[in-house]
Amino acid sequence: MRYANWIIKYRWLVAVVTLVVMISAAAGITKLGFSTDARVFFSESDPRLESLNKLEAIYNKDDSVIFVLAASPGDADIFTRKTLSAIINLTEASWQIPYSSRADSLTNLQHTTVEEDDLIVADLVTDPNSLSETELEKIKDIALNEPIIIDWLISKTGHVAGVQTTIVKPLEGPDVTTEIAIYIDKMAEEFRKANPDIPLYVTGTVSFDQAFAAQSQNDPVTLIPLMFIVMVIFLLISFRSLTATLITVVVIVLSALSAMGLAGWLGIVLTSPSAMAPVIILTLAVADSVHIITATFRKMGEGESRRDALRYSLDSNFWPVIITSLTTAAGFLSLNSSDSTPFRDLGNISAMGVSAALLNSLLLLPALIAILPFKVSLRKANHSTIAERIGVFVVAKRKFLFIATPIVMLFVTVGISQITLDDNFRHYFDESYVVRTDADFIEENLMGLDVLEFSIDAGGEGAVNEPAYLKRLEAFTAWWYRQPKVAHVSSIVDIHKKLNRTMHEGNADYYKIPETRELAAQYLLLYEMSLPYGMDLNNQIDLDKTSSRLRVYLNGASAKDIRALEADGNAWIDAHPQGAGIEATRATGLSIIFSHISETNIHNMLGGTLTALLIISLMLAFIFRSLRLGLISLVPNIIPALMAFGLWGYVFGEVGLAVSVVTAISLGIVVDDTVHIMAKYLRARRAGVGPEEAVRHSIRNAGSAVITTSVILIAGFAVMTLSGFTVNSSMGILTASAVAFALLADLLFLPPLLIFIDKR
Repeated sequence: MRYANWIIKYRWLVAVVTLVVMISAAAGITKLGFSTDARVFFSESDPRLESLNKLEAIYNKDDSVIFVLAASPGDADIFTRKTLSAIINLTEASWQIPYSSRADSLTNLQHTTVEEDDLIVADLVTDPNSLSETELEKIKDIALNEPIIIDWLISKTGHVAGVQTTIVKPLEGPDVTTEIAIYIDKMAEEFRKANPDIPLYVTGTVSFDQAFAAQSQNDPVTLIPLMFIVMVIFLLISFRSLTATLITVVVIVLSALSAMGLAGWLGIVLTSPSAMAPVIILTLAVADSVHIITATFRKMGEGESRRDALRYSLDSNFWPVIITSLTTAAGFLSLNSSDSTPFRDLGNISAMGVSAALLNSLLLLPALIAILPFKVSLRKANHSTIAERIGVFVVAKRKFLFIATPIVMLFVTVGISQITLDDNFRHYFDESYVVRTDADFIEENLMGLDVLEFSIDAGGEGAVNEPAYLKRLEAFTAWWYRQPKVAHVSSIVDIHKKLNRTMHEGNADYYKIPETRELAAQYLLLYEMSLPYGMDLNNQIDLDKTSSRLRVYLNGASAKDIRALEADGNAWIDAHPQGAGIEATRATGLSIIFSHISETNIHNMLGGTLTALLIISLMLAFIFRSLRLGLISLVPNIIPALMAFGLWGYVFGEVGLAVSVVTAISLGIVVDDTVHIMAKYLRARRAGVGPEEAVRHSIRNAGSAVITTSVILIAGFAVMTLSGFTVNSSMGILTASAVAFALLADLLFLPPLLIFIDKR
């Protein structure tokens, strides 16, 4: 009570100081930045990332820009003068993309021929307009029988062709992804204007990195206003007071702004998941305000003065508000167990927002209530609220609910057995993103974006020309082509076999590995000396020729498929050792790291969630002054998350990255309603009221606020489902479902449980 009197007495000072502190914190927003690198999802200590960094240190770290052209309507394939000219122009333009190091296409395929003793290496197509029909057919025959480019730069049927540009970004300095993406978009626009009848599709790691950046900036801009409108509507309906709604809006907006400002001061860089923190904070910050204002209005409706009603509200809600804020923050802070930086940032920013909301709810909110006038209609004597009617129903049907509710919970939870853990990096974006639809077309018609990388050690300088090494590489390549989801395999074996055939006047019998190391080395040297600038083999063979790079391009592979192929590929390596002293090879690549991120996060988050569960249990035991009740209260808090996943299992069946963090998030959130109901229940019990009446009292005093906050939480997280980034939308669906199930558990299961325990 002294606290409430202090707030009322110094209301102006409290309001001004709190506003100054929050605005100062919010000023850090100007320091916020955005990351466009998909690698931010990975932990720097991830051994798979370390393996990829090691490979890229040998062959250079590169990104890709992929243009794919389809045959014009009416054309059987792309082997027409117009389309080949378009490919040449696009290839030449691709060399001008900022930070490009090479551009590969069908037209600049380094075709080899022999004139007397000379090896001639030249572009396959140079001047399409001068070609006769016979020459076009010859080029088509060469291209469609060249393993080096099939299902990489041209489809087996020749109906689509690609231009792949390798991008080497600066290792230091500002991020250049947006600069490159803008250039690519301009190129695509100019190409379409010049060739309106040739369909063009664009994808690659640069395009997806830019999509991550665009999503992290666009989603908050579109979703926050929508969520804000929904929230204001619910507040107006609940409070029936414009002043109370405006006060609540001030509190929650300041909480969100101060949290984002603190993130800026701390140097946090926003990413797709962490950029959703404002939506989460705005949603969560409502809860404390609703409980305090609802209790104040209820007492004013019973005839008490505004200040007396405020004193009662603060006295009855002070500890519940603190505990619910701390438990919610604990849930978010447990995300620091995640192996993924964006989710750690999401947890920390949200925890800061919840903490700011706590300070605003206990300082700024009551100060504004004490300052601003309110009009509350007196409650009619015979009027009963929805919450009161629910309380009467629950007590009357407590035996039925005590039996029926767990049965329903069990039935829904069983749906977890239908869940499979899987992911697809491309599907992180829905079909509203052009990069997704273009990638889908390219994967269906040419190749996928998922690549498994190997650096195959040869055992010594120049050993990549050793026939035994090349035969092992050939066997590994052939094995990959027999595996499902494999579209194309790139290795130096095809180059050696091609050179051997060329040096034997194109005799198909010699399309095989050269017989001796010396011969292979000689052919390769002649070839490399004849290659034009930028088309060297440094991206496939290290400088000392001690190892070579093998790339496996996949098509239609999910995370589960990639993990299986990784394991099978590593097993093949182990079963076919090269020899003593040669370093063992393991699969790597961004696709592999992404395929493991869900599993890794789940394992790491399990420990974090259990820690949060322990902390929350101790908090509840402290406020309830009973370890037994603290533990019992967790039952209606753990079950909702399990039910949410069960429902997901029945409806969708597959979960990915979002599953790894939802349990921790929902655990902290759904505790709120339990705390408020149990706090009111125990207050009544300790005043000498029986269990049944205590249940009615708790629901009567906390039920309306619990229902209102739950509806707002559900609506807020439901807004996240509109995100085009499926990690966020899945998180929104699962969390909204968990909150809905928590509301039902707290109103229909917890009260009968409390009565049963007290009676026993």
